[in-house]
Amino acid sequence: MAIGAITVGTQAGKSALDPIRIIPVSFAGDGAYGAGGTAAFEDSVQTILGESVTLLGVISLDCGGYVPVYDRAADKLKVYEGDYNPAAVGPLTENATADLSGVTFSMLVVCQ
Repeated sequence: MAIGAITVGTQAGKSALDPIRIIPVSFAGDGAYGAGGTAAFEDSVQTILGESVTLLGVISLDCGGYVPVYDRAADKLKVYEGDYNPAAVGPLTENATADLSGVTFSMLVVCQ
């Protein structure tokens, strides 16, 4: 069985004038996490850096067992968790009512 057709997304770092930056960040999670993720994540990163950057993605470091993913099209930080119900094993899911304020998210943001 083969994978489906591959689509190439935004490319960066193809020249010295278009560098890729990998910046470590750490923050407390969203106290009122909603379905689809925390909005305006790129704005939050730009504010803390004090400069305009284009966020390409995130790489999870230690996120308290959660798996953060950046949805570039919607500019949202989505957080997935395991569903440990033995009757319904499946992929990671979002908890649309989670209070993540007690979780420290340590990650690398990939930007240009």
